[in-house]
Amino acid sequence: MVMLTPEIVRWLSSKLKPKSCDYIVSQNREVYIKKSNSNAWHVVEIPQISKNSDNPERDSELFQQSWLKVFMYAKNYLETEVKILCLDRNYVLTSTMPEVLTFGNQIQVGYEIFNIPKEDDIINYMETLDKIVSSYKNLTAKAKKTEGVNVHQSSVTIGREEPVLSQPQVKEEPKTQESASLDLVIRKVTDDYALDDIDFSKFREDNVDLLFIPCQDWKRKSDRLFVQNVERCKREGFSVGTFVYGKAIDDDMIVNEVKKVYELLDRVKDSITNLVIYAVDDNYIKDNADDETKMIKFIEMYLKFPKELNNFGYETIISMDINSKKIIDDVVQKFDLVSDIPVIYTVMPKEKENVSSDESVIVIDPREEHDDVVIKNENLIRDIDNQILNKQHVLTV
Repeated sequence: MVMLTPEIVRWLSSKLKPKSCDYIVSQNREVYIKKSNSNAWHVVEIPQISKNSDNPERDSELFQQSWLKVFMYAKNYLETEVKILCLDRNYVLTSTMPEVLTFGNQIQVGYEIFNIPKEDDIINYMETLDKIVSSYKNLTAKAKKTEGVNVHQSSVTIGREEPVLSQPQVKEEPKTQESASLDLVIRKVTDDYALDDIDFSKFREDNVDLLFIPCQDWKRKSDRLFVQNVERCKREGFSVGTFVYGKAIDDDMIVNEVKKVYELLDRVKDSITNLVIYAVDDNYIKDNADDETKMIKFIEMYLKFPKELNNFGYETIISMDINSKKIIDDVVQKFDLVSDIPVIYTVMPKEKENVSSDESVIVIDPREEHDDVVIKNENLIRDIDNQILNKQHVLTV
């Protein structure tokens, strides 16, 4: 488990110096950490410690937890960035880093490229990731500027001067019934930016039945943005489901999330279906995987979201990534925890083989502006189908 150490504090301090980092920015008492492959940002509010506090120990703990959250968001950003650029077929980091290499192998190659001593220290690990990402971005920017190269059509090499051939063009096969969720074609827009820039003709060509759009960070712009995006989908004639990025890690937070999400959905209830995907906090699961007590409490906590929201007439699906699945499955089986709430797992294209063929998935492809949602739960498929066919849910231009 990662603890807030003086080394981490110094690393964060170096990142927050003016113009020293493009993925962590501070403003007043808020710290913004960029989300990988997205225009959105995590926002962490750093609490102020008062000399006159009634509970200085609690305040100090909250202060440290906030900075640790900033660090974990930064760690997740760098890890995901490296993973994405290693998986992207259009980019080749080095001839010794093919797609078949595991993430651990890729990090090892990073150590070799930058001649960094192989140590277990997490700061060395973070600096390695940082160098891989920044060097890669510098090279792609240089290629665009000096040679006018479209980096999405050519290869970029790090650590070697020998040219690396571009990937051969492969003709895409038509969508199978599996990818269409048994005749339902469902997409998730990748983040909560304005949909005014999205080309809906692609969704029409794919005969998309349902679009999930995010409604995250309702304290700031996203409540207005979500309403705006729902109206855009309505004008374009698409049925809409709601995707919620969960931030709750305790009972008080989950109650607040349910309340805020319901209030937001109620504003657009006549323009959306009652389908909601709630993504649990995968970072919390990863950080507390060895603490079974915390995992049991976390499972009981996040299941309250669908139970409470379903009381208002919504159909909620729990979402988590493939790594969280293994951790949660072990705890559920060991302690015989039972739930009838459907679950969907987020996977990269090459990770689909790690999920059973009868389990629902959200397939994340960094090259696309949307994710494919593949539903395998027959009851849920019928419910979605009925809602789309029901006149009160069908959105017309």
